Amino acid sequence: MDFIQYLRDRISELRSERDAAHSAVTDVLAAPTAESRDLNETEAAAFAEARDHLAEVDTQMADLEARLDELVAIEQRHAEAAASRPTLPAGEGVIGAEARTYRPDRNHSFLADLYATSFRTGDVAGAEARMGRHNQEVAVEHRDIGVAAMAGAVPPQYLVDQFAPVARAGRPFLNSLNAMDLPPEGVSFTVPRGTTGSAGAMTAEAAAFNEQDMANTDLTSTVNLVTAAQDISRTLFMRGGPVVDQVIFPDLFAASEVALNASAVNGNGTAPQHRGILQVAGINAVTYTDASPTVAEAWPKLADAIQRINSARFMPGNVIYMHPRRWGWITAAVDTSGRPLFEFSTTPPQSVIGLGQAAEYGQVVGTLQGLPVITDASIPTTLGGGTEDVICVARSFDILYWEDDLLQFTFEQVPATAPGQVRLAAGRFSLFTPGRYPTSISTISGTGLAAPTF
Repeated sequence: MDFIQYLRDRISELRSERDAAHSAVTDVLAAPTAESRDLNETEAAAFAEARDHLAEVDTQMADLEARLDELVAIEQRHAEAAASRPTLPAGEGVIGAEARTYRPDRNHSFLADLYATSFRTGDVAGAEARMGRHNQEVAVEHRDIGVAAMAGAVPPQYLVDQFAPVARAGRPFLNSLNAMDLPPEGVSFTVPRGTTGSAGAMTAEAAAFNEQDMANTDLTSTVNLVTAAQDISRTLFMRGGPVVDQVIFPDLFAASEVALNASAVNGNGTAPQHRGILQVAGINAVTYTDASPTVAEAWPKLADAIQRINSARFMPGNVIYMHPRRWGWITAAVDTSGRPLFEFSTTPPQSVIGLGQAAEYGQVVGTLQGLPVITDASIPTTLGGGTEDVICVARSFDILYWEDDLLQFTFEQVPATAPGQVRLAAGRFSLFTPGRYPTSISTISGTGLAAPTF
């Protein structure tokens, strides 16, 4: 039975019950003996029973009527949406039921259609129809769109996901942070940072309370833009189909993201560079000097870097960042009997110093002293004498990072000297503030971290 019809029938039954309950109340009050005196015990009991039943029926009716109104409204909206749904041309996808408008196995290029609608060239009508359906598909997917939504054109998900074919370092460091959405307006942002706090002291009887003025400094960071551009043959671009999308789009995205990640790791803070985590003033600096470094000799330095955060920030660090070559050096270490110090099985013996996967990259590859290790090739390897890298221990919760939800994608002005080309550009606005608590960052550097030998 249709549920809406069931509700209507049940409400009708309750109305009959209500009429009967109301009649029972009226009959008691209209009794001839009740006109000139209070109700007797039997009449009072009958009145109370009829009144309570009436109230119960009213409550049930109210609940069912509210549910019925809600379901009727939902059906009405569904019918209106079905009536207003446009009839799609034969062969095109139905949103939410059929294949997406832009996908790797179709002949339509997202970039070419975006260009056609932007510059009113080529098959404008067909491009506009496909872009319109694509935007509706994105809305159905409930994908977040921020200020970088490319003037309303959101790239198909298969394009955004195509990073694997391109051999680039990626953004392991930034991916480990709790990124927040960049506000839609503003160029510079200020974070107040306390430098002097209240001072407590044991106080003698009748003596004045201990007082210390608080002091703050403003930590100001600027929104920066990272970009990557590519000049494409107009013929290849407009007639190359989705092959162009799958080659160019991922490469532009990957190139800009690597540059952004490198800036967040070691940027000097001079526009347009962010101030990287390794360039923050006042961080804990541990020096490891060793002409013949070993993992066993580097181990106390790692413990020192961890304890400095505990001692100065009064909270624990939660992650270790290092270059893949440094992780390889650690996992290759053996004891005096030639047995590996690092264990790759899931049930390690007690003699090992850590766990992990030597063949992983760009994610948590293992643990050292209880902290997860993330490898990132954006960590410099040309420090010191020109061959040294650095290990960074940090409390990532203290690092603030904002970015656009999506990479921007634009068509820049074609160079006058190359009218047969189309220039594509991709990029992202971001804001990075690693210096809110400098003592939550420790670095290990020195000759002990020169290029390792295996």
